[in-house]
Amino acid sequence: MALQYADIPLPPSPYGEAQYRAGRRLVLDHGVRPAQLVWDADEVLWDWVMDFERMLRGAPRQLLHLDTLGHREFFRSKPGVWELIFGMYTAALERGWDPYLRIWTNGYSWRLWRISLDLPILATLLGAPTTGAYTPTDFAVHPRVFYRSDYVDLALRLRDPDLRAAALADMGPAAAQVLTRQLDERPSDSTLKLPDLAALGGKDGFGASQVLIDDEARNIHRFVASGRRGIQVLVPRYAMVWGRLPNTVWRDPWGQLAAHSVAVASRLAQAIARAVSPDGPERQQIVSDEPVRGCQHVDFTFRIPGRLVLDEWVMPRRRLRAVAGRPR
Repeated sequence: MALQYADIPLPPSPYGEAQYRAGRRLVLDHGVRPAQLVWDADEVLWDWVMDFERMLRGAPRQLLHLDTLGHREFFRSKPGVWELIFGMYTAALERGWDPYLRIWTNGYSWRLWRISLDLPILATLLGAPTTGAYTPTDFAVHPRVFYRSDYVDLALRLRDPDLRAAALADMGPAAAQVLTRQLDERPSDSTLKLPDLAALGGKDGFGASQVLIDDEARNIHRFVASGRRGIQVLVPRYAMVWGRLPNTVWRDPWGQLAAHSVAVASRLAQAIARAVSPDGPERQQIVSDEPVRGCQHVDFTFRIPGRLVLDEWVMPRRRLRAVAGRPR
């Protein structure tokens, strides 16, 4: 039996149902294939912040337990975006197309797995493993998710001149130029999103990727320079201490997330339709200050142990910088 909006693992809402139908139209009317799209995670699929006042209060206890990097993060699902993707997913299943979500993030796998426990639609759209419930290891090796650690492993391998030459020879000239410039000028910058890299690291789910949906202009610029298209989602920036502490607020994290939760899903649907058309623009920006009405959000929070932050966030970049230096 075909999936319906009622099957979505999210609270039902009029706004959500409208975006679900828009997602189906993207597939059925515009020929969008989910495999064509690459999604950034933070600020595109959800908004998140840390509470600096809470962190300061907890600092003495964390020092006592030698857990200085541990912290709590607060999340709100991006209104309507998950429903939009689920609509594409159901329609692609009906067409017999690859329906699954592709995520390319500078984050780390344990955090994405932990998010999936509170936002189970994430695991649904990635494609559940045959072994049952997802584990952190399933997320780490998932062929349709690319992480900071994956980039680090590849950048270290490509320091070998022979391996680098072979990899570049297998790419198109535009992508090879992007990667060459990256490795020559900013080898330790793990934010590069280039589908041609994925298969080198065993992440073979990006072969059809043509459109990047991301909030960072530089990521979009490099993706487009490789011969593809990009959609930049312009979002509010949370930062403290003159921008040195991104995604950080002073108290009331839920209030801050609610204040910046805006309706971008419908504009995103329009941008995706334009991006896959033969004469569509290479680069688009979407922004909205319209508050969301008729939508129930998924809010959740969890604490990340410091050892995981060290192992999965700090150490991969540190390994690369030790041999390649800091980005210029």
